Amino acid sequence: MAFYDVFRIFRRVIPHNLFWISLEDFIYWVSCTILVFLVLHEENYGKWDYAVILAALTGMLSYRYLVGKWVVKPISGALRFCLMQMKKWKNRLTGPIKKFMIKLCKRLKLWGKGRILSYKAYRKTREQGVHEKETGSISKKEKR
Repeated sequence: MAFYDVFRIFRRVIPHNLFWISLEDFIYWVSCTILVFLVLHEENYGKWDYAVILAALTGMLSYRYLVGKWVVKPISGALRFCLMQMKKWKNRLTGPIKKFMIKLCKRLKLWGKGRILSYKAYRKTREQGVHEKETGSISKKEKR
């Protein structure tokens, strides 16, 4: 059950959608089932005893409510704090570079409508502008 806390902490730090949560749970419970079967097969000669199942269930529930809740919250909070600090530092380091690139693109007229144009789109707009200047005509799209 302590290994399941790793999944719980991971989910709190990095939110998942229902599909991934279900997949993680499925993998966890299938692996636990195989492990319990192997242990019972080796130690108990494959005999299923209600006392063994009751003991496992009692152990899981007592860990979950007595120890698990005191482990998951502090660790996930500390990891979230570390991730927030890393994001802040990433933004502090990459922010000036991004601003410089935007200014450079605007000066080179590569920036349009909030996104960087591809080179083909840039050439197309340049060719249309040159064509309009040479002929002095306005296309049907621009008249509307």
